[in-house]
Amino acid sequence: MDRKTAKRTIMNMVADAGYPMASETEAIEKLILKKLGTYIATQRKQKGITQKELNNLSSVSLAVIADLENGKSMPRVETLIRLAIALKINVNDIFETMKCDTNNALMKPIKAKSSRDSELASAIAGFGYEKNMVNEIMDFISFIEYKYKKNNSRH
Repeated sequence: MDRKTAKRTIMNMVADAGYPMASETEAIEKLILKKLGTYIATQRKQKGITQKELNNLSSVSLAVIADLENGKSMPRVETLIRLAIALKINVNDIFETMKCDTNNALMKPIKAKSSRDSELASAIAGFGYEKNMVNEIMDFISFIEYKYKKNNSRH
């Protein structure tokens, strides 16, 4: 089985078990994008600048400005710097608006009882799962191993 097929298989197994992949991360990302977009739009409007004028001042495309203000995409750092210069605001203020409380389940350390578990957890995380999901998958694998050993000890 190739890596792409393995990833799809694991993703489907986790989804079938009722665990949405990275839902907490996606929620945090949406919150950050919304806060960032609102901040840029507010700064632009307070200065009486249209999106087109901001485009001319910053050399950032209209589509990128619109997507950013609507919270649809995360811009590159270079784009944020250009916008900060054009809006005459401190780029650090932009980054401050993106702060988010991530003191949640995503920050729990990955459970690993052995180096084999560490390698397995790293491989699972490599498929895009967040730490809390990796921990749940590792717990599930431990449970399956326990059941397997218990069933085989009877024979």
